[in-house]
Amino acid sequence: MTTEPVVIVGAGAAGCTLALLLARYGIPSTIVDHRTEARLHPAAHVVNARTLEIWNQASPNLIRALVAMTPAIDTVNLIRWCTDVRATPLGEIDLLSEPDRLAEVQGHSPFLISHIGQHLLMPALWEALDDEGLIDFRRGWRADLDAGTLVLKPPGAAPTTEAAQYVVAADGANSSLRDAARIAMEGPVLANMGSVFFHAPNLYPEGDARPLLSWIYHPRFSGVMIAHADDDYVLMTPYLHPAQSIARDSENYWNRQLPNVIGATDYQIRSTGTWTMTSQMATTFRRGPLLLIGDAAHRFPHTGGFGLNSGVQDAHNLAWKLAAVLDSGAPDSLLDTYEIERRAVVTRFAEQSTTNHFKLDEVTAPLGITNRSLHQATEFMAKPWLSRLPDRVMATAADGLTRAQTSRTKRLLRDDARGRRLRRRMAETIPGQLEHFVASGLEFGYAYVSPLIDTGV
Repeated sequence: MTTEPVVIVGAGAAGCTLALLLARYGIPSTIVDHRTEARLHPAAHVVNARTLEIWNQASPNLIRALVAMTPAIDTVNLIRWCTDVRATPLGEIDLLSEPDRLAEVQGHSPFLISHIGQHLLMPALWEALDDEGLIDFRRGWRADLDAGTLVLKPPGAAPTTEAAQYVVAADGANSSLRDAARIAMEGPVLANMGSVFFHAPNLYPEGDARPLLSWIYHPRFSGVMIAHADDDYVLMTPYLHPAQSIARDSENYWNRQLPNVIGATDYQIRSTGTWTMTSQMATTFRRGPLLLIGDAAHRFPHTGGFGLNSGVQDAHNLAWKLAAVLDSGAPDSLLDTYEIERRAVVTRFAEQSTTNHFKLDEVTAPLGITNRSLHQATEFMAKPWLSRLPDRVMATAADGLTRAQTSRTKRLLRDDARGRRLRRRMAETIPGQLEHFVASGLEFGYAYVSPLIDTGV
């Protein structure tokens, strides 16, 4: 049996980056993914400058494709708080309002932070894999670990064992390889989230500014909307129990909710999904020949856009070390520095993401709606003893709690002194959210500390 140097399980951003970088070092790899199509329900959309630098190193053709699909900065500069997308904003942050700050950020790198939805990003990454002769890309293949042995299952065929010097788990937040290796994740669940990906070509009148992000507080709905290219949007909101309609009958749920947010404009639902917002870290990033990268190793809240980017940086840190071990005689212990160096960085990212998530409470606290209370409700609804209650009871209770919270936003619609005072209080806190959206210091400002590095001290 031929032994493969590296088998990567999962062709997301982290796995693709690792395979492409290994190829730059002359190292062949096999990458498998259970999906057959690259387009997916978009989650991440922030691609920071450091990630673009890494992809430029990994594949010049890839970076040319991504630059071509990057929106102009003056189309993705507005962050808005509102009661619905047609209402007068409660407040805004304009990321281009301070030219000196923009010039400073532009001086850090030849690239600037970009906004590319995963439904556009992943086809470009997969095309880059297909174009690389040193990468064996297997679509529709599933992978598992059986007593430490890698088992691959081709589509429509029997499973086979695969000999590999190193196996990299890049198979996402619900990593089957991580679970098979009995590597635990530690950290809190912050919220359960549901989202809809939809197309609405007439949502904003021609000539009107289209915010990149809209934080929406409507009496029947609270959530955030992300504007993507080609008049596509993602709308997200938290929920409390899997028996709620957002999780079990999602398309009907969103068909009821979308008119509350976008009015009577025509729309087409492309896909729906649910996910769990956590701030969690694997207890180890390595177990023998198995290494974890990306969401398989760490998960953050979406507030800050560090998730996808940190996985790309994981791959960049690991690629040259694998190449050194496989091709240049470096000891296997070199790979231990991957976790030493990356854990400190991703821990900082997790802290900042969580801080951003709860800092949003400064805006909504006057309403009595906070992410901290959502976290408490989420933890309560997950109590083991509640699992003995029928789903219909739990769904009714969860729906009632959700309605009680969102109904508090009715006060924002009041056209009187109290309503104006409430809107003013919220508006005054919005400028303080800037750190959520401008974090170039974390993109470039970290330095690795490990036995590998001579600091001169």
